[in-house]
Amino acid sequence: MDVLRCSVVIPTRNRAPLLERCLGALGRQEMSASSTEIIVVDDGSTDDTAERVRRVAEQGKLSIRLLKGKGRGPAAARNIGWRAATAPVVLFTDDDCEPAPRRNADLVEFLEQNPALAGVGGKITRIRDGAVPRFVDDEGYLAHPGADGSADYLVTANAAYRKAALQEVGGFNESFPCAGGEDPELSFRLRARGAKLAKIEGGAVFHNHPRSLIDLYGMNWRYGRGAFNLTAAGYDYSGTGKPRTVYSWFKQNLKTYLRRRDLRAADKLTFTVMKAVGLLGLWRGYCYQAKAVPV
Repeated sequence: MDVLRCSVVIPTRNRAPLLERCLGALGRQEMSASSTEIIVVDDGSTDDTAERVRRVAEQGKLSIRLLKGKGRGPAAARNIGWRAATAPVVLFTDDDCEPAPRRNADLVEFLEQNPALAGVGGKITRIRDGAVPRFVDDEGYLAHPGADGSADYLVTANAAYRKAALQEVGGFNESFPCAGGEDPELSFRLRARGAKLAKIEGGAVFHNHPRSLIDLYGMNWRYGRGAFNLTAAGYDYSGTGKPRTVYSWFKQNLKTYLRRRDLRAADKLTFTVMKAVGLLGLWRGYCYQAKAVPV
């Protein structure tokens, strides 16, 4: 029997088909299945999520636990998951991701070889091609920012933390209502305590990027809400500043994008339109959250 090396936590809500594909990819990992436990946190699904998880578990390839969330969003669901984890390293991914075969091994081995690190993130890239998915990758929406292998923060679609580090800061901030802002906020609190984070090119997951302008707008709207919460907490990871400056920030970002010289001619117009849609979604989400939070 192998020693348990990692726990994989997946928050989910009403996306059973995507979750089943994610679990299928986890069943094809190169790391021994007996060294990994999978913890799925169902955050109030009304579809057949529980039934699909049960069917996958009955196949016997994976050790899966299904826990119940309280419908309070991914930050709270992830906290339920990692607190129930029994391995020293906790890997996070999302139900719309499909981890590559080396994903678990790459992240766990990197942390085992670098004991000074609190966490590490792997590459996140698109599952399917298309104009919007290519734009998302070009913009680095799901990239872990940082230079020379260090990370300013980790995106939890593909991140690994030592459980001890999560315990030290209490995990994710559950006041973040949706997917957006909660992962950088966790990283910022860890780094404030002297923790070091890294990123690697390996350990990839394939993510279901937005495929339409409506989806892209929705993604940025959620990120805009997170950006406001981060700004209110004293962080400025997005450069949005105060609500009264959002309009000038929008214009400056779009003007800078129009001046880019590294875009293919075929992408220039479509990517510029997508940039405008994304900025509009981010702006609207930011302003929405500013009104939603009591003064």
